[in-house]
Amino acid sequence: MKKRAASLAAKAAVLFAAGVLYFLFVSLTGHGIPCVFHALTGLYCPGCGTTRMVLSLAKLDFRGAVRCNAAVLFMLPLFAAYFIRHSVLYIKNGEPFLPNLPERIILYVITAGLVIFGVVRNIALFIG
Repeated sequence: MKKRAASLAAKAAVLFAAGVLYFLFVSLTGHGIPCVFHALTGLYCPGCGTTRMVLSLAKLDFRGAVRCNAAVLFMLPLFAAYFIRHSVLYIKNGEPFLPNLPERIILYVITAGLVIFGVVRNIALFIG
């Protein structure tokens, strides 16, 4: 169990360090990874604006964060809870956790919400 916890902590630390490095790079240069979907179609994907949202949160600009990507911002607690739950179960049981039916339904609702958000944010492009 300790070995699994250490392995998971090491992976989380690497991901966190990569995130911090990317955050510093974008903060200093003003350049981030471009969205391939947006570059190809001219439309915004459900994730477009996430980097700007994180930069706004770092400045405690919650209004700016909502404007950048409201869907991802409001789903962050769900993502965090899901990750924590599955991490704890992996550490306890040692097996990759397969979501049960209620969790799968929640994941489908989140996915549908992101797709709807992506459609609605692009409709505004055509209307406004």
